[in-house]
Amino acid sequence: MTRVLLVLTLAASVLIGATPAGAQEAAAGKEASAADPTAAFRTDKGLISLTKAAPDVTPVADYTGDIWTRSTAFGDLLGRQKLYEKGITLDVQVTQVMQGVVSGGPTGNRGGGPYDGLLDYGATFDTGKLGLWSGGLFVANAETSWGDLNLHRSGNLSPTNYLSIYPEAGKNTTFLMEYYYLQALPRESSLILGRLNATNFLDKNRFANDPRNQFLNASMDNDPLFGGFVSNSTYAAFADIAVTKFFHLQPAVWDPNIKPGEYGSTFFKNVGAGAQAELSWTLGDTLGGVLRPVALWTSKPTADISNPHLPLDLITGQPVPKVNGNYMAHLNFEQYLWKPDVPADAPKPARTAVYDFQERGLGVFARFGWAPEDRNPYTLYVSGGIGGRGVFESRPYDRFGVGVYWLKASSDLVTNVRNLLRDETGFEAFYNVALTPWLTMSGDIQWIKSAVTRNGDTVVMGLRIGTVF
Repeated sequence: MTRVLLVLTLAASVLIGATPAGAQEAAAGKEASAADPTAAFRTDKGLISLTKAAPDVTPVADYTGDIWTRSTAFGDLLGRQKLYEKGITLDVQVTQVMQGVVSGGPTGNRGGGPYDGLLDYGATFDTGKLGLWSGGLFVANAETSWGDLNLHRSGNLSPTNYLSIYPEAGKNTTFLMEYYYLQALPRESSLILGRLNATNFLDKNRFANDPRNQFLNASMDNDPLFGGFVSNSTYAAFADIAVTKFFHLQPAVWDPNIKPGEYGSTFFKNVGAGAQAELSWTLGDTLGGVLRPVALWTSKPTADISNPHLPLDLITGQPVPKVNGNYMAHLNFEQYLWKPDVPADAPKPARTAVYDFQERGLGVFARFGWAPEDRNPYTLYVSGGIGGRGVFESRPYDRFGVGVYWLKASSDLVTNVRNLLRDETGFEAFYNVALTPWLTMSGDIQWIKSAVTRNGDTVVMGLRIGTVF
């Protein structure tokens, strides 16, 4: 059976052709922008289209181009490009991973190639293109999982395949994960309301944030401490306030009890709240960097330690700290070290947000998380590494990454669970080959010193193949 992985996180925008006609349009656009900076983003009705203005943050795909250069396999099937131009997108993606323990881990779990898959499908509605009002976007995304979703096969705390927690950790199921509204506001600010995965907004990083394209281990793509504060799918409000060009404030509130597959009979019985600051800069002309400090709080009692990022059912039945309320601090860093020189007249590649979000180049990343140990099973998290895309001129879509993570068990937990768990350390390296912009194949290797004291060091290898439909 073919084992295929669909690679897609966010897609975006319109293909920019390097043709004489395209150059003439660009010149005309410059003249128009002198009078109205938003002219290039407006529809024929004068409304601003968010998918034109911010293609790198809107989850839609462009369907133009031939089969070798476009961003989707099926392209303009059933007239999708006309729908896109009118403001409607319909996208489908599949993710399948084959991954196995080649050394260490629990007895009996070595060898073989456990396989699982994730189907993502969604729709968006651009209010500007639809002729309703400027700067609005409705988004709906659903997921279906199947296969062997054993989170403990490798014997470590952090899932070696982050995709196995979607839509629900360790379960074959289907759920409408996100349905939210995004509205652009004056001064490059925005507001999001609805049901969403808050970690996509509060823990983003260009080099380590997407298990479909980058690292597979949950603790390499996100701070696992977040899972004790907010689920993969919950009701939330998120704002992005541009204080200056280089400084944004991003407050958020959410329901900490709601999980995928649940709607909640007691809406906002508890409350989660937090804020992220985003400080950006540029070294030289092109080497961008970002620092994002985050603070989170929830009124949810810590006796409920369910966390899909850390499958803590390993300690089911053991006493855990019981404290009302919880809080944590998080720091997220990224910095480009090198970007290739691209001639201004060079042909533009097919654009999708999954590539635009991580521009070509090489950079470093790091994360740090802290939560008080009197109410959390794990109190410290540190990760970091190096990553990049398109470092070879002939391979503009290939990605790679090398990184490590460390999870420190709280002293209270170690005492309570009688030394069943300890600190966990992991290493991961991957290389993602783009056969076309919509078809990728990855090799992945992980070494983990497990948090489970009875398990020794583990080596896990995986294969990932991706297709965007």
